[in-house]
Amino acid sequence: MYPRIYNILKNKSFFLFGPRSTGKTTWLNQVLPEAVSINLLHTETARRLLASPSRLEEMDGASLETLFFQHYRALAEFSHWDQELSYWRTASGEEIDFVSYGSAGLFVFEIQRTPLVKNSDLDSLKLFIKDYPMAKAFLLYGGTERFFLDGVECIGFEEGLKKLPDFFGVKVF
Repeated sequence: MYPRIYNILKNKSFFLFGPRSTGKTTWLNQVLPEAVSINLLHTETARRLLASPSRLEEMDGASLETLFFQHYRALAEFSHWDQELSYWRTASGEEIDFVSYGSAGLFVFEIQRTPLVKNSDLDSLKLFIKDYPMAKAFLLYGGTERFFLDGVECIGFEEGLKKLPDFFGVKVF
C-alpha cells in the first residue's frame, strides 16, 4: 500500500472515494479502526438503508449525512439536474452540512440524529438565511414531527429523504 498524507479530523465525517482495489478499506481500518463506516456500494446495504433509514438509529450523525449524500446523488443522476452540492462554514466555525444551488434554487440541509430539536440546533441555518434570504432551509432530524421554526423546516430524517424530490420539484415516477 502506498503511504498517504491526509489531515484527518477524527470528530468529523468525510466521504472516501477512489478507484476499486486501491487500499481505501485497508487505510480506513488502520487509521480509524473505531470509525463507523457504511459501504453504500454494497447493494443490499444501500437497499436496506434506503428502504428504512430508521435502521441507522444506532449509528451517528455522520452516517446519516452519508446516507443523505447518497440519496441526493442518486436523485441528481436520475433527474439530470444542474444543482451543485457543497457545504458552508464561517470563520467562527458555524457550518451547514449541505448547500445545494442551481436552477431549482438555493437549499440548505443540516442533518442531526437527535430526536428533539432545540432552538440552538438552528443557529447555523438561521445565520445562513440571514445572509441568503432566498434559501430554503431544512433540518432533518431523528424525530417524526414536521414543523417550521424560525424560517427552517424541521422534518424527520426518513420523511425528509422521501420528500427530497418534492423539495427540488423533481418527479420521480
